[in-house]
Amino acid sequence: MSAQPRFLQIAARSGLPKLITGKGTVLAAGTKPTRVSYELLLGGSPSRVIAHGTLHVRISALERMRRKPGVTLRLANGHRLGIDITEMKSVKASFQVVDGR
Repeated sequence: MSAQPRFLQIAARSGLPKLITGKGTVLAAGTKPTRVSYELLLGGSPSRVIAHGTLHVRISALERMRRKPGVTLRLANGHRLGIDITEMKSVKASFQVVDGR
């Protein structure tokens, strides 16, 4: 993970919630923004935060985004995370955070 968002580093260091949930938007060039509910799980250490999670959304809405580079999850607090969508099933998708945007 490169260029980690400061809030991820602070959460890991301070022991703030390791599970962040909310409503956000998935963005990718050439596609319509898609509203999602997300669960973001933080792990690792303060110097290297590992983050992954689940998106709750109609999978058909993410299908075209999965093949695009530079997919971004905009969180409820406005922070943006670069993500890779790793697995998709009916109404949820798994993702890994690849960097902060």
